[in-house]
Amino acid sequence: MAAPRGVVLRLLLALAVGCSAFQLPRFEEEAPQAADQSNDLLDSNAPQQRQEEEASLSLLGEAVEAQKIEVERHAEAAASSDSSTTSASTSASTSSQSEAGTGAEAEALEAILNSSSNSNLSFSNDSIYDSPMPSLRSPSIAVFTRVTEADMPYVTSFFQHWARIGVTKFYLMNSKFEEHHKELMEYIQAIEMPPSNVFEFLSLDNIVHTDPISTPGLMDYFTEDFLVNVDVDEYWVLPSDVKTIHDLLEGHPADIYYMRWAMLISDSLDPEWSNPYRGHWGFPGKWMARRDMLKTQVEKGRFFGHHIPPVKTTSNPQVLGDYTYGLAWDPFESLGLNMFKGKSMFGRELPAYDDYNPGLIAHFWCRSFYDMVLKTQRYNKGETCTATLSATVANLTDTAVPDRVGALAFLMISDREPVVVDAGHDLLFIDKDLEKKLALEATCEDSDEAALQSIESFHDSYLAFEERLNKEMLAGNYPEHWPQTGLTMDTHTNFNMTVMDWLHHLYDNENDTATSTLTVDTSTLDGD
Repeated sequence: MAAPRGVVLRLLLALAVGCSAFQLPRFEEEAPQAADQSNDLLDSNAPQQRQEEEASLSLLGEAVEAQKIEVERHAEAAASSDSSTTSASTSASTSSQSEAGTGAEAEALEAILNSSSNSNLSFSNDSIYDSPMPSLRSPSIAVFTRVTEADMPYVTSFFQHWARIGVTKFYLMNSKFEEHHKELMEYIQAIEMPPSNVFEFLSLDNIVHTDPISTPGLMDYFTEDFLVNVDVDEYWVLPSDVKTIHDLLEGHPADIYYMRWAMLISDSLDPEWSNPYRGHWGFPGKWMARRDMLKTQVEKGRFFGHHIPPVKTTSNPQVLGDYTYGLAWDPFESLGLNMFKGKSMFGRELPAYDDYNPGLIAHFWCRSFYDMVLKTQRYNKGETCTATLSATVANLTDTAVPDRVGALAFLMISDREPVVVDAGHDLLFIDKDLEKKLALEATCEDSDEAALQSIESFHDSYLAFEERLNKEMLAGNYPEHWPQTGLTMDTHTNFNMTVMDWLHHLYDNENDTATSTLTVDTSTLDGD
C-alpha cells in the first residue's frame, strides 16, 4: 500500500531542503599571479558555471515536480483504500489533521520549487525575517568573533542579521567551551536560524583580545573564501542598491571591503532601540577580505589590531571602502618632527579602486548600561570574580572612572560628524530579562538586592562623571583628532593620539595619583 500522503510529502520536502543545503562551487583558490592578473576576482568560467547551475536546478525542479505528481496519484489511491477500513469519527479527525499538515507542507515545497527560477534555492522564515533569506551562493563567507555569556542577551539579532545578508558559517571563540560554556553553546544552538547556517565553537586558550586574528593557530581553522572580522555588537549595513554580500561581490567586486564605524550608544538601564538609529562616525571600522589575501601567521602587536586586515606583502588586492590607516596628522609634530604625516603608521595603505561605498558597520558600542556592567566586570563563565562592583564604585569620583565608562560619557556627549543609520528594519533586539539577570550575577555581590544597589550606584557615578565632562566639552575641551583616531590603543601616549589619552591628560593631574583610576582596559574597550 502506498505511503500516507503526509509522510511522502515530508520526505519530498526534506529532499528538497537537502538539495538546497548542497553548496554550489566556490571560487577556486588561485595561485599567486602577476599583479595585472591578481586583481581578477571572478573566474572567467563564472558565466558558464552559472549556466550549469541554472540547468541543474531546472532539472531538479522538473524532477521534484514529476515526483510530486506521482506522490499525489499514489496518495489518492491510498486515501481511497484507507477510508474503507477506518471508522467515520477517526477518518474525519485524521483527514482534517492531514489536510492541514500537507497544505502547509505543499506551500513550503512550492516556495522551494519556485526559488529555482532565480538559479539558487533560498530559505525564508517570516517569524524572524522580513525578507527571504539569501541563497547558498558562491563564494562562501564566514564571520569569526569572540563570544561570552555577556553577549547572550544580544546574540540572536546579531546572528540573524549576518545570516540575512549571506553569511553561512560562524566561528565562535572562547576558552574551554565544553568545560565552562555549555549554557552559552546551548543558547546559541537554540537560536532560530536557516538550516544552512553552521556554528563552529573554537576552544582557544590564548585568544588575543585586541587582535583576535593573530591568535595562534586561528587561521588554520578557516576554509571559506571570504572572512569577516567583527564583534557581536557590530552589524554590516549594506548600501541600498544591494541586499546581500553576494550581490555586493557580483556588482562591485573586490578583495577587501572596509566599512567605517557608525557609533550607536545608549547609557540607559532600559533603552528602546529602533530603526533608524542616530549616532556619529567613529574610527576606524571593520573589514571583509578574501582569505587567500591574508597572512596565515599574523604577527602580534599590530596598531589598531583587528581593524586592519593582515594582508600578505606579496598580494595586490582590489579594495573598496575607506581603507586608510595613515594619519592626516603627525603625533610627533609637537616635537618639531615630521615622521608620519602623509604616511601610514598603522598598516599598508591600499587605496580604493573606486569611490563606491560598501556600507558601514552599525556599532552598538554600548547597548545599555547593563551592557556596561557586563563588560566592565568582564563577565565570562569560568573566570573568577576579581572584585565586587560595589568595591569598584567606592573608588569612583566625578573625575575618576574606569576607561570604558569614561569613553561612554564622551561618546554620549560628542556631536561631531553625526550620522543616521537607516537599515530599513530594526537591527538590535535585547532579551532584557536575561540581560538584567546576567548583570546582577556579574556584580559578584552576595544578593540580588545588593547587586541592584551596586548597579544603581555605578550608574549614578557615571552620570556625575558625564555631567562634569560635558561642562569641559561645552567649554571647548575636545580630543584634537577624534574621529580620525581611535578611542584607545594598547597603551596611553603623551601625544594625545586617542580619546583615552585626552581623558587621562584632562584628569590625571586633578586626581593627583601616580596611576589614574581611568585605567587601561583594552580587552573591554577598543575591541568592543
